[in-house]
Amino acid sequence: MYGFSSNDYIDSFKLINDTYGHIVGDGVIRALSQAINIEIRYTDIAGRFGGEEFLLTMVDSNKEDKHDVIKRIAKRFSELSMKIVDKKVRFRTRIFVIDYHVKDVAMTS
Repeated sequence: MYGFSSNDYIDSFKLINDTYGHIVGDGVIRALSQAINIEIRYTDIAGRFGGEEFLLTMVDSNKEDKHDVIKRIAKRFSELSMKIVDKKVRFRTRIFVIDYHVKDVAMTS
């Protein structure tokens, strides 16, 4: 499994919400969701964890492939922009990576 998340995944997200409102903030989250969905494989699972945090589960892929996907997501998102009140706004992300491997685990009750 492979996940990424952060407390400030979309740089200055609180500032975006406070300055332009939650409708614009929701649009930014939708844009990031689209960037993630474009770059992941059909076997990967992505979801919003809360706020501007997302998790991505990638199975059967090596570390280099995983990092390549993460870099592509960040690049695609940074290339997006929104016109907000006659102003073009661009976005950046910070991605924190957790590499988690499940070994043979015995489940007991």
